[in-house]
Amino acid sequence: MDDGGYLCNNEFDDGKSSRTGIWKINSQGKFEKEYLKFDKHLEMLFFWSPMYKFESEIRFLSHLDNSIYSFKVNILEDDILKKNIFLRL
Repeated sequence: MDDGGYLCNNEFDDGKSSRTGIWKINSQGKFEKEYLKFDKHLEMLFFWSPMYKFESEIRFLSHLDNSIYSFKVNILEDDILKKNIFLRL
């Protein structure tokens, strides 16, 4: 990745509980910024579509509250990660 990217992972504390996070990684592979960290495990879905004005989008489907959490990188706003929450129908 020339411009860096994003890392999503799940950390298991005791084999029963876990946390999910998103981090920005720069082009040297260093962690640049932590965007969020959930105390619960979330299923991760990755999505991209040319119909969006966004270059990339990461979606989380939460089984805890039946919601989809969508994190988009807007190429028109200096690659600022924006948080948008969509309720699952």
